[in-house]
Amino acid sequence: MTELTPRERAAQRLLGIAALEKLLAVEKAAARAEAQEVFTRPGQREVAELPDGTPMGNVRLDKTKQGWQVKDPDRLLAWVYDHAEDQLMTVTEVKVAPSYADALLRIVEEHGYVTDGHTGEDFQPEALGLAYVTSEPRLVVTADKGAPEAVRRALGPLAGQLGIREVEA
Repeated sequence: MTELTPRERAAQRLLGIAALEKLLAVEKAAARAEAQEVFTRPGQREVAELPDGTPMGNVRLDKTKQGWQVKDPDRLLAWVYDHAEDQLMTVTEVKVAPSYADALLRIVEEHGYVTDGHTGEDFQPEALGLAYVTSEPRLVVTADKGAPEAVRRALGPLAGQLGIREVEA
């Protein structure tokens, strides 16, 4: 076998890694679908390790989250223009200051409505573009610090052929 030129070696690495990314994307989707079938109750958690016992991390199904969110930013912007203009900020576009939006969400969470500080008028959250939402439980994948290097080692010769370097934990 002839020695590769630096350009050929770089192309080989990039193409090999691109192929791995495509394979991994398909496998990741399949693994997530499989996990969603077996992680059925929020709060379930499973720790995993490689066959040699090296810890890889854990997967858990987060609990459902509920709370108020800004669902219609334009409606919130219009309301703030009319009732709290000093809380607007201009970057490259006019936006409601995030800290003010967070404060409004906290007020709605506590009282169920927002009172205009100037007029005393009460507003329902929907008038500000806010909505109460319940999220679906979601899988959370947390890899241990040493997992990438352990997987690189498990790839064996392929890691060397693709020039996959050691990963510092």
